[in-house]
Amino acid sequence: MSAVDLPAKNLENFDLGRPLGKGKFGNVYLARERQSKFILALKVFFKKQLEKAGVEHQLRREV
Repeated sequence: MSAVDLPAKNLENFDLGRPLGKGKFGNVYLARERQSKFILALKVFFKKQLEKAGVEHQLRREV
């Protein structure tokens, strides 16, 4: 299965839990996918902070 075949994800697909950590560019939350009940860590970035620091290329590498 390629990335093209996967359905798009958004915050409505997840139940957010407690915060796991905070950083310069965003926060990490405990989350559960609603459909499969899969537990995961969801990293939420602050887009303005990424642009201000000029590190968009690092985000591309991380994703």
